[in-house]
Amino acid sequence: MADARADGHALFRAICRDYFPRWRAGRHWRLVEGPHGSWVDAQGQTRTTAEQGYCDRTTNTIYLNRDWSNTYDPRLVLIHETCHAVTSGAHNRRFCARLRHAAERATALGDTVLSTQLTDEADAYARVLAAPRRPGTSWIAGQITDILCDTPEATFDQVVLFLAEDSAATPAELIEQYPRLRTRYDQIRQEELRTLRHQLTAARCAGIPAHRLRYTEERLRIMEAVSTQTAPVG
Repeated sequence: MADARADGHALFRAICRDYFPRWRAGRHWRLVEGPHGSWVDAQGQTRTTAEQGYCDRTTNTIYLNRDWSNTYDPRLVLIHETCHAVTSGAHNRRFCARLRHAAERATALGDTVLSTQLTDEADAYARVLAAPRRPGTSWIAGQITDILCDTPEATFDQVVLFLAEDSAATPAELIEQYPRLRTRYDQIRQEELRTLRHQLTAARCAGIPAHRLRYTEERLRIMEAVSTQTAPVG
């Protein structure tokens, strides 16, 4: 197990060196192998996240979940998550451009297979970005939920910037098109806060060990801090 962890750290440093050589902040990031967190559902059952990888920009941590699949290439996952680290938590145009840059670098290093995988991934996200958006608010609500899931520390202004990048609009145009945008943001954030508090209460009543609740507690702390910062005065 120790060898596997060492290999993972060595691979992450090699990715930083070969694909992100100008990312000076990378020295302050760390790699953790395994799922990025756990939570307790309404029935008191402890569950873990099941993604291939995760970029936690609040703690400068990239998670590599080797148990997710026996067939995926960990380099692809690490490059994907590091692209988030150097751009944002969204799969926006900047993120796609950074994936393409990594693909070009893979070609230069003679790794055509990895280059093709990175290019295909960038193309897939680009197609999503290019798809026409429906004028209703359901897309907006879904996007806000996704952003807060990936980036719980996101303020309203940051969410607007993420949405504007994904919809090829300016923040002002987006707010004009969706005048209830701030209301939906506040509603979704409050719903998430209620869910997290309920999960923690249920977990403690069920006797779940404290160390299993740290991820949920930290997420709640971050979201409560943002709510305090953005709450209306008076």
